[in-house]
Amino acid sequence: MRFGDGPFWFENKKMERSIGVVSIPASFETLRDAVGEDRIGQVLLECPVDLEAVKKAVAEVSSAGQGKLLFLKGTPGAGKTSLAESIPVFLSDVVGDIVTPPADYKVPITQLPSWISNNLEPARRRAKGRVILVNLDQREIPVIDEVATQAAMGNLNGLLRNTPNVLLVWPVNNVEFAKSAIERLTTAGGETALAKDAIHELVGLTAPRYIDALHLLLGATSVTLEDAAISAAEVDSLVNPKETVGQFLRHVQSLVVERYDLGELGQRLPRVSVIVSSNDDTYNVCRLLRRGSKFLVDPDKLLQFSRANVADDWKKRGDENPRRGLPFISSLFELRLLNLSSSAVVNACA
Repeated sequence: MRFGDGPFWFENKKMERSIGVVSIPASFETLRDAVGEDRIGQVLLECPVDLEAVKKAVAEVSSAGQGKLLFLKGTPGAGKTSLAESIPVFLSDVVGDIVTPPADYKVPITQLPSWISNNLEPARRRAKGRVILVNLDQREIPVIDEVATQAAMGNLNGLLRNTPNVLLVWPVNNVEFAKSAIERLTTAGGETALAKDAIHELVGLTAPRYIDALHLLLGATSVTLEDAAISAAEVDSLVNPKETVGQFLRHVQSLVVERYDLGELGQRLPRVSVIVSSNDDTYNVCRLLRRGSKFLVDPDKLLQFSRANVADDWKKRGDENPRRGLPFISSLFELRLLNLSSSAVVNACA
């Protein structure tokens, strides 16, 4: 459906979407899916103490001329996976690539050494002489077959002792699991395959930086707290120094859910696109009204360009009830703005 002719039209696209667009990823996997592989480095914050431990292990790999294994121990949500996956970003001068085997239910530990060996060669080409990091995430699985597990650890030990420039990082929640794995590795071939400090207790982000992490995440996904009718004060109240950053983000998730009327779930709303076709005279204005790479309209900037009485009415509604504010309402429809010059239309047709 399209309304209007000439330089301006409103398009109600056939593509529909469920109510609510604000997403708060609380794990590394959901964060990566939300922002994409190429932008993940933009939303990761450095934890100096944790990164220092990894630096020491990388130095040991280079010095020993063989692979090493380092356990990252931390509670769920502390950032173990994020740390492991961010190492090639923060240590790009010495770590050239990362390899992450599938979870244990896809590649059990008995097949793990072979899987790693088979995937190291393409990683070496990408690493260009730098260290390859192997992230053994989602592998804290209780041992069922002790004989098979011991054989697998023996093969893993042999792989590390005969493979240079490889650091295996194993995130775990339970220190006893790490100790039992170390015991099996040591039984298989001594301690040479282990980093000097084989188990690093994760420090993670400090509570004052949780808000920074959230804002980076929101910026990368082109949304704001106002889109979910949430105030900065409400988010500040969720920060608890005794909880992890993952727990904090889950609290924010819950707050987002509370702002939507659950009775509306399942309804379908159109994606609304406003398209301006003219010459370059509207380009700068349209650019100022948008945010992010999805051409989403920025409600605050839109009100700045509106008549004073219109802007005042919207601000008054938003102050009375955040769900009646323009950011929340525009987020429901995923309101987008596109500017097309005449030359762009001609080139697209060509």
